[in-house]
Amino acid sequence: MPLKNDQSPSSSSGDGKDSEAASHQSPQELLNGLESINGKSQWSVPIGPEAQFPLMIKYCTELALKDEDMENEVCRKFYDDFLAMGFFRVMMENALNEWRADVLKYIFQASHLFIDLLMAKMDDDCSGPWEAVHFIFSPQSRFHQVTCGKSAEAALAEWQEYLTTYGKDASIKGDNGVAEDGEMDTTNNSNQYAKCGRRAYLANLIDYFGSLGGFQMLKDRLSASNKDLTVKVLFYTTKLVSSCAGVVTNECVEEYIQPCVDGAVEFLHSLSDVDLKKTCQTEVSVDHLNNAIRSLRLACSRVGDDLLKRNVPRLEAVQLRSFSIILADSPFNCKMTALKEINRFTLLRREQRTSDDVDWLTPDRLVEWVVNQDIISIVLRDNLHQSQYVEKVERLVHFLVQKKSLTKQHLSAIWKSQIAKHEAIVSNVHDLLIRMAWDFDSEQLDHLFSCFEAAALNAPKKSQENLLRLISNLAEDDKNGVMAAKVLNVQWNLAYDINTPPDVVEQAVSGLVVVLNFTSTHDTYGVKFNWVKKCFKKLEGGVWVLRSLRLMQQILITLDNRQTSRTSAHGSDREAALMSLSQDYRVMRVIAKDLDSYLVGTRANMPDAEADYSSKTYKPDGRYSHHDHVWKRLDFIRFVLRDGGMYLDGPLAQEIWRSLMEHNVFSSDRDVCMQWFGQLLHREPDITKEVGVVFMEEHLLHLEPSALTEIGFRCFERFFRLSNGWIIEAEQASGEDNVKNATERSEPLGWAYLWELLEVAGDTVADRATAVMRDAVVLQCNRPTAKPHSIRKQFVDSCISRLERASQLLLAMLSSPAKAVASPARQALFFSAEVPVHHDTEAQKCVKLCTRIVVLLCEFVRKCDSLYEKVRSIMPHVKSARGDDLTITVRYHMHMNLPDDEIHMHQFSSIGHLRAAIQLRMRAKSVAMDPVLSINQTQLRGAQDNQLLEVFRARDKLFVSVSPPGRPLQETVGMDSPVTSSDNDRSPGSDSQNRLRSEDALPGVMLSKRPQFVTTVLNIMDSTTFHGYTNLTQSCQALLSILPTDPARLEQLKECLSEEAELGDKERSRWTNDMSSVLRSCFVDTSPAKALYNLEVLQTLILPSFELDHRLCQACQEHFVRAGGLSCLVTLLTGEGFLEKAGPLVKQPAQRVVLRLCKFFFTATARARVHRVLTGLQENLLKKGKRYETDLVLRSPEAQQLVEDSVVSAEQYEAACHLEQALEVVPHPFQDTWLRAAATEVGISCPEVLSLFTPSLHLLECVRLMAWRAGISAGSESDEGTPAKVHASMSEFPLMEPCPAENVEDETVARDSLQVLSLLTFLQPDMVDSLILEDPKWMPFITDMLLKAETEVARVAAVDNFFHMLTRGLSAKGTANFVIDHFFNVLDDLPTQPSHGYNNFFHLFSELLSNGGLAALNGRLDERLQSVIAWLDQTRVLARCGSPSPTTEALVVGYLSIARCLVQLLPPAEKEEIGVGGVGLIKKLLEDFLFPCSYSQDEKVDGKRDRRSSRSDVVNAICQSPAAQTAAFSVLVELCSQCVKNVVSVCTAISNLFYCGVDIQQISEWDYC
Repeated sequence: MPLKNDQSPSSSSGDGKDSEAASHQSPQELLNGLESINGKSQWSVPIGPEAQFPLMIKYCTELALKDEDMENEVCRKFYDDFLAMGFFRVMMENALNEWRADVLKYIFQASHLFIDLLMAKMDDDCSGPWEAVHFIFSPQSRFHQVTCGKSAEAALAEWQEYLTTYGKDASIKGDNGVAEDGEMDTTNNSNQYAKCGRRAYLANLIDYFGSLGGFQMLKDRLSASNKDLTVKVLFYTTKLVSSCAGVVTNECVEEYIQPCVDGAVEFLHSLSDVDLKKTCQTEVSVDHLNNAIRSLRLACSRVGDDLLKRNVPRLEAVQLRSFSIILADSPFNCKMTALKEINRFTLLRREQRTSDDVDWLTPDRLVEWVVNQDIISIVLRDNLHQSQYVEKVERLVHFLVQKKSLTKQHLSAIWKSQIAKHEAIVSNVHDLLIRMAWDFDSEQLDHLFSCFEAAALNAPKKSQENLLRLISNLAEDDKNGVMAAKVLNVQWNLAYDINTPPDVVEQAVSGLVVVLNFTSTHDTYGVKFNWVKKCFKKLEGGVWVLRSLRLMQQILITLDNRQTSRTSAHGSDREAALMSLSQDYRVMRVIAKDLDSYLVGTRANMPDAEADYSSKTYKPDGRYSHHDHVWKRLDFIRFVLRDGGMYLDGPLAQEIWRSLMEHNVFSSDRDVCMQWFGQLLHREPDITKEVGVVFMEEHLLHLEPSALTEIGFRCFERFFRLSNGWIIEAEQASGEDNVKNATERSEPLGWAYLWELLEVAGDTVADRATAVMRDAVVLQCNRPTAKPHSIRKQFVDSCISRLERASQLLLAMLSSPAKAVASPARQALFFSAEVPVHHDTEAQKCVKLCTRIVVLLCEFVRKCDSLYEKVRSIMPHVKSARGDDLTITVRYHMHMNLPDDEIHMHQFSSIGHLRAAIQLRMRAKSVAMDPVLSINQTQLRGAQDNQLLEVFRARDKLFVSVSPPGRPLQETVGMDSPVTSSDNDRSPGSDSQNRLRSEDALPGVMLSKRPQFVTTVLNIMDSTTFHGYTNLTQSCQALLSILPTDPARLEQLKECLSEEAELGDKERSRWTNDMSSVLRSCFVDTSPAKALYNLEVLQTLILPSFELDHRLCQACQEHFVRAGGLSCLVTLLTGEGFLEKAGPLVKQPAQRVVLRLCKFFFTATARARVHRVLTGLQENLLKKGKRYETDLVLRSPEAQQLVEDSVVSAEQYEAACHLEQALEVVPHPFQDTWLRAAATEVGISCPEVLSLFTPSLHLLECVRLMAWRAGISAGSESDEGTPAKVHASMSEFPLMEPCPAENVEDETVARDSLQVLSLLTFLQPDMVDSLILEDPKWMPFITDMLLKAETEVARVAAVDNFFHMLTRGLSAKGTANFVIDHFFNVLDDLPTQPSHGYNNFFHLFSELLSNGGLAALNGRLDERLQSVIAWLDQTRVLARCGSPSPTTEALVVGYLSIARCLVQLLPPAEKEEIGVGGVGLIKKLLEDFLFPCSYSQDEKVDGKRDRRSSRSDVVNAICQSPAAQTAAFSVLVELCSQCVKNVVSVCTAISNLFYCGVDIQQISEWDYC
């Protein structure tokens, strides 16, 4: 569209170079220019004197004068696409008033050019010029409205300029039929001259048209004697006549306009019916005819009343005649157009009139035409399946209804039009009648009802449904209710007719309710209740029970449920009706009695083969199932209770219970009974508490617990909550009597029955009973006057007593067949996941009972712990040992002006500990406020202080944001904070005494303080583990894990480890031997469960979650070392003791604990060795009489000088240096920060004991096998995990399959075992060298852990630890070289399918190559590099062949990484040979791996396709991911390093691709795909 100011049409191409260029262009070039402009979203018309648009008009005019324009393709395309559109854009633009004056002048001149073209095409039927006539001559044109203020002199001047510009020699004199503005009489505003009084431009254009003889040519062409006149020509010419009719002078009207109009009207009136039928065969022709008539009417209205009265009746008569012909026999689109015009006529005659309307076609004449021509019957002949067509017909029918001219014959015609027709036609006609029903009078509705009765007699089922829907909708719109009464009777008879199909019955019932709801009457309540009583009479008969209940309920639902003044005594209308039914008619009693009679009768008449039926398939009456018969009766009783605001009384409940529980036909009837009684108590109970208590005591508590279903328990649960609600109310009420009555019952009603369910019920019911008992005790503790400690203690005592009795019985049963239990066959059952089948089923019952009691205790402990919102000082057993360390970065808000802090904690620290530590840091910086903490943009509130940091799933780092709350910190906050200024995570020793006392009331703490209970659970674990009762074993483990550590065992072990400090030197040796025996009895020579628990207690003591006393903790660590604890742990690690006979549920946690303790003490051992060397050097320094002011550094020049004359040998010093270097990376520097620091302290304090430890070959093999098993979770599947079997099980995992779900226990064992293996390697490097070089099992172990380990954690740990083992220890270089050679051999066997381990394998491979250098390849650098390049070439070939995925992305990245490492070792000359020489690696990488799209484009541009015939048409880069692209670029960088020719080659190739020889617009940036 034209734009403002300088964006107007002339500014783009009106003057200057563009205009000069356009003037010298050929017509085809001018047309192409217009096409290019037309393709833009906002385009301006080039309208200047020498622009494309006027030049094309001038060119077409020249050819039109020669009758050659229609033979020219350029002219025809210009006519069709640009001529009318161009004038529309410049003449009708809304922003035209903002354009410059010269632009308006150019538009005016182009309009004159168009008139020249129009004069040349006056005798032609070409549509292009005629479509633009309206924009040029219409007074409503935007251009003429904007230029209406121009004077006649300005118009004449611009017209003279036009004549001069285009070489014209004529002159305008103003006497050719058009009134000039300068001479126009403006005193009389009513004459025709005033219509263009200020439109000088329009007058000039029309005068120019008249001066060229245009009006005379119009007159001749519209003459009635013209044989070539058609409707299409009439449409175009009358449009021009109507546009000029209101502008020309009276003389022009009399001479030209009136003859034109008369001739056109005479032509239309002379058309015969055959001519009209031929004309109206297309939608375009019909539009031409209607628009021509409309233009003639408009011209008549603008000329005068005489012409209007003379011609308009004839025009409308012709149009009505054309409508009749079109509707009778024309295509669908033509009929739609005719109906649209007819509806427009009806709308004009019905609503309002305009100045263009006449009085001839009055509504009466229009109705007369519709009736006489039988238009309704005509339009109903066909097309009724089209909804839009029916809408048009509906408007016509609606017009007849409004004029009261719709007869019964019309209604009959409408009704017959859908009989025996397609469903779409039936639906459309019915919808038409429904929408018109409100306007029908009673006589018309009665006629439709008679038509319905006649059609419904023998109608099929589908037709009956459609007719019912129709008649129901018609009855809804009945104003006086006569037809509604008839319809209600029809629907009632259908609903209770035995021959009516069920679907029709349902529709009749629904329709009856709908009609009844919309019935217009003053007493709606009375009418509806009368129908309800009519249904009740049917109900009492006992034949139509379900239909009567359904109909009664639906009618009652339609009653208003709001309270009104009329029904204030009984509530709402619905409540009043239900109350009347219940009291006056005793409807619930009747239904209950009918239910009992039905059940008794059905049970007596039940077929013998009951097994072949069910409650939902057996149909006693042949229509409704037995389940529907029972449930619909019960549902109606519940509806009466719920909506009537009534409660179920005791006798009625007893009667219903007895009917369904004693007279039941199917067993499912009992479930239905339970479900219904349970629904009565959903949300608002429909039973009083007194009735509920009696009902529960007399019925529910006498049900057989073992036979109770889930539905039955749901019913029992709701009655349990209802019956025991009075206890809480009595406690909250005031008065001694209420409290006394409340405390008379020691336990809730039904509590004993819940214990019975827990013992003998099914698993689902037992689980729900567990949840109910847990919640009941918790809610009982929340009462205002309750004593939570005593309530919890009572419940815990009850559980313990039951568990002890059951466990004693179970242990006696399991220990009685001693030989059978001890047999290896029974032991093998332990490894099966299935529970073994015992001959004595009582044992299984005892196991099930013990499992459920333990689960109940677990759930109760977890629930109480979750409700405890304070920071725990007594941690659960599983959290009592220290977790992985976390480095927490604290970022303060910018307004606090504090630098970032780092706080070291571990994953079992809580949010409260973190908050206290941050407060302490802020207080040290003189900032007193209560900070607001946020993690991951989630604000941490005070109620979350008990949450642990592990919930945020951070590996070793966590970021915390601190912002000010805007309020100062209280003085008491943090003053007794448990966090000391020495460090970070030293957690609270204790909080206030109130918190400790409240924590003592937790059930977990209560249970932990009972050593006998812990012993009982451990005994159960030992017995059930051996016999394969996995569920009970896991439940016991879960219970012990959430209980705090047994304080008695903890104190006992602590006392044993602290006695060594009080002994003298002579007694210490005996104490060490005694303690070794004690430790062995605790951890080796004991049952598996007890040994595991003792190990976990030891871990809590050695590696506590929170150091209450740092000195005591360090003392325990040192005493454990001196007592021979390290040898005891090594014994466990080698598989001796309880681990030999322990199952996976015990062995795996035990291995995790032992590995963590060994990692701690092996680290301390390494530190002890380093410390002894440093001590020896310092002693030598003291002997020389020297002393350093600072501590001596082991790997310093000063230390190296002291080695020569000291007791420390050079080998010991070198080993210590390597060991210290290795300890920098193992254990993990971030996840084991505290462990490293504590182990260093122990190593320094006990060097004489720890330094004596030397790893054995058997120990290394056991740790390696443990890591190997954990890598594939073999430890949980097989106990015979020999290296061959483990490797075989590893082979069962294909590389292309995705990894299974991560097992946290397995990945922890795999990670810790690999770290322990690294520590053993550092402590005994020579032995590990020999093992790797000589033992054939080590290399499969390394490759399996890298390629086939299940979890990413295990694979990453393998990469890190194997690299440290092969590079950081004192191993020979040949060991790493041997591993590298093995990895090259593995490359040939790697499949090309995706694997999660490829990245880890190649990562370690490339790191070893980079670290080993040229010596790592043993002189085989060229051979290795050629094999890698050969693989890359093979991948190139596959990619060139169009393979969508020639190989996995990880393999490509890995081979490129290996290539980079190998190229890095080449000298510059060989790099040149590899890069640009015969190998041509640079070209291959750029052409196929990185930029194949660019090379393909370059080939197309330069015509080099034949030279590259091997390339596929589909170009896919091999390196598509960022990792692969980075690897390829890294190879290029290494090739260019210290090699000038390779650099030149790369730069030249990239420049040729992207910056030389091609169009920059085609390739503007480098592609990476």
